[in-house]
Amino acid sequence: MKTKLIIKECAVKNDKLHIDVKCDIEYDPDVFEPKLKITFLNEEDNLILPIVIRNRRYISFKNIDSLEFFQKFKINDLFLDNKWEKLNLIYLYIMGIKLLMTLHLN
Repeated sequence: MKTKLIIKECAVKNDKLHIDVKCDIEYDPDVFEPKLKITFLNEEDNLILPIVIRNRRYISFKNIDSLEFFQKFKINDLFLDNKWEKLNLIYLYIMGIKLLMTLHLN
């Protein structure tokens, strides 16, 4: 099975960045906690932050982990100089010690 990463929401609302991601991946019993990290780049500063896992389900008949990640960030806390007009995002999906997927958004 191919890894499927669905960005359900990536929007700024009321000065907060909302990140909502769903991911389906082949189940690996050796991985206790899959991780999703987001990298914020604004040409001067770089931040790498974890996205909190909200839900994890094992679907046995497909042998997949179905994962949901959700996080809110205050924009002013991310870049203190309010330089977020030119913001690039990179999603990093990590399973155990393996980087499984990288998604760049400009």
